[in-house]
Amino acid sequence: MFRKSITGGIILIFIMISLNPIVFSNIADKNICNEIEKLPHPFLFSYNLYLDFQYDLSILNDPVPLNQGINIPVKVVYWTDIPDFYLFLPWIIKNLILFGQCISPMIVFNLEVKDKPDWANIYFTSPRILGDIPFDSDGKYELATNLIIFLYDTAPAESYRIDIKASSEGIGRLNDYTYQESIEFTPEFRPGIELSGFESIITPPLEEVEFPIHIKNTGNKISRITPQVGNIPLLWSPYFDTSSIEITVGEAKTVWLSVTAPNDFSGAKIFYVNFLVEQYPYRPDSPTGNYKYYFQLHYP
Repeated sequence: MFRKSITGGIILIFIMISLNPIVFSNIADKNICNEIEKLPHPFLFSYNLYLDFQYDLSILNDPVPLNQGINIPVKVVYWTDIPDFYLFLPWIIKNLILFGQCISPMIVFNLEVKDKPDWANIYFTSPRILGDIPFDSDGKYELATNLIIFLYDTAPAESYRIDIKASSEGIGRLNDYTYQESIEFTPEFRPGIELSGFESIITPPLEEVEFPIHIKNTGNKISRITPQVGNIPLLWSPYFDTSSIEITVGEAKTVWLSVTAPNDFSGAKIFYVNFLVEQYPYRPDSPTGNYKYYFQLHYP
């Protein structure tokens, strides 16, 4: 089997010599390398490069924190189908036949992130990496870099997908290659609301008074808002017109609070109500927010 490979290699070399007579007839010329690199090479056959990414994405199983960089180590694994019989040739001849140059070139991989959102900074720490060119028996070579994901606080808490891409230009008989994979992640929920309505209201004794509180969702996902009576005494019979509401991002809704002052009430009192903000649909490990709204009840 080995003899057949050597024989086939010798035959192939003779074919290549006939296709590239200028290379071998002038190999002794000290300027031949400079001249060869300027010539076009219409190759009848070529070889392929293959590539894959290796990484551990388990860190993305949970929502990605905001304003905090995540580092994902990435291996660029690559290999070729260049036959081993070239290894038996003198290195200058081998390089001229395979790559059209006298020196052994290095392969350059350009890495990039596609579909980056404007609410994130996502990049490779080494967007351009170089490596030696393997032959078939060398198996797979590895190059290391890191993928950084940094999300701003404007990132919506919705699943998002990016593509990572590696590409290399062809070198002589080694063809160019492009490879792409998708990575999916979900930004962490950030609760946020704005409250408005009134600051002071007249509450005559034993008379039910109802007043509005406006709620705007300033977070990064649809949220469930649960109003709570805060520090209003039960003697005032406080209650809201709803137990909870769902509000989308940027939307505003109104809840109504009713109170009835006791019969001996006069003067003024400061109270607050509380609003619990949760991700909707609810997720147990998701952050929550508590917001107080202060107001004054008085009579007369």
